[in-house]
Amino acid sequence: MLWLRLTYIVLNVLVALLLAPLLHGIERKVKAKVQNRIGPPILQTIYDLSKLYRRAPIGYSIASWILISMSFSYALILTLLVPTAFNVSLGFTSDLVLVIYLLTSTSVLMALAAIAGASPYSGVGSSREASLVMAIELVIAFIIGTLAVSYGVFTLPKLLPIWDLGFKPSVLGALTLLAILTYIEGLRLPFDIPEAEPEIASGVYVDFSGRILAAALHTHLLRRLLVTSLFIDFLLPREWFYFKLGGYLIDLSIVPYLIIIVLVSVIYAVTEALFGRYRIDVALKLLKAMAIMSLGVMVLAFAGY
Repeated sequence: MLWLRLTYIVLNVLVALLLAPLLHGIERKVKAKVQNRIGPPILQTIYDLSKLYRRAPIGYSIASWILISMSFSYALILTLLVPTAFNVSLGFTSDLVLVIYLLTSTSVLMALAAIAGASPYSGVGSSREASLVMAIELVIAFIIGTLAVSYGVFTLPKLLPIWDLGFKPSVLGALTLLAILTYIEGLRLPFDIPEAEPEIASGVYVDFSGRILAAALHTHLLRRLLVTSLFIDFLLPREWFYFKLGGYLIDLSIVPYLIIIVLVSVIYAVTEALFGRYRIDVALKLLKAMAIMSLGVMVLAFAGY
């Protein structure tokens, strides 16, 4: 029924807004344990965001405010397209094109907002963010293109889950690259080059404060969540967790989804705790190699493999 579908969509947005900072808090706690520290409370990121949202920004430019607002809005639109807690989205023909566009735009707008700031550190961070996002989104475009070519569809709901469509060598290669890219896309160590606190004092965020800083941080965390969710959606057979109750189809796939995404976050946190930061040129070389591999996988898909 339409009202039930709309309810699930609204719940997806609300869960994403809360789950994104919660997962960040879990990762911070896990990293602290790995490094033999106590670490902040798991809810600390939520506390920080709620406090920042209540504070007015100081010394901001109108351009930064507009660009960050647009970036956050694009991230919210993404929560309508990528299933998170429940297997519902505003799927339509060729919506994968919009997914790629929105993923790219959120980072590009963030970089432009940083350029509008007065600090040279934000300019350096912006340059690094733009370089990384162009390389990352190119790989994502090749991966999604591979899946679309392999199955002849360019609509996200029709690709979920991959199990129902069968596997090909090109699909296995694309999913392997996507698994790696979900880590890189989150700009975790060793790829948190645009922030680099000890080097450029948080880079892209250094000129933001109050609500603007909260929206910028929240957008970044939402991107992390949504890219990871996209990978999980390709593999999680959510229809196994549908139940009928009083004539209504109830979606309980939120349970395995939450378990999997928390486990993935723990793995990412342990991995991040073991790395130091890459130089920008080293990171770009790695992403260049991934782009070449993803292009090769796409060629395999065109060849029917």
